[in-house]
Amino acid sequence: MKIARIIATEVVVYARAGYVDRPAFGPSLFDKTSKWMIELQTDSGLVGYGESPRGASLGQVQWAARQVLGRPLLEIPWGRPVPADMSSNDMFGHLALPVPHRPYEREFPGNGGDIGVEVAIHDLLGKATGLRACDLYG
Repeated sequence: MKIARIIATEVVVYARAGYVDRPAFGPSLFDKTSKWMIELQTDSGLVGYGESPRGASLGQVQWAARQVLGRPLLEIPWGRPVPADMSSNDMFGHLALPVPHRPYEREFPGNGGDIGVEVAIHDLLGKATGLRACDLYG
């Protein structure tokens, strides 16, 4: 059973009015940023679904999709289906030098596209083994 086809659909999911926009802070861009719905199809007819974080680019989704397209599902590593691309990171995995004493501003490996594809792979693995994805996680 191989990954035969990948469909990525860009969507914008708006928040409920007044939920993220607050008068004291002004309008929010959070809910106006797109995300990707990922659909992985196997040659045997199974379909797995995933969702990227907001702000992932088409190029990031395409890169992650190329890592799994045509590969046998059960030979894709469970723990890290899409290998981290460390080519643009320093030796600690930061995309840019971190601001001292502000760890919440650090960027770590993973580009967003890989997360959506990983979720879809986990969904497919669950379906292939007869388990829900949440049961795979334990």
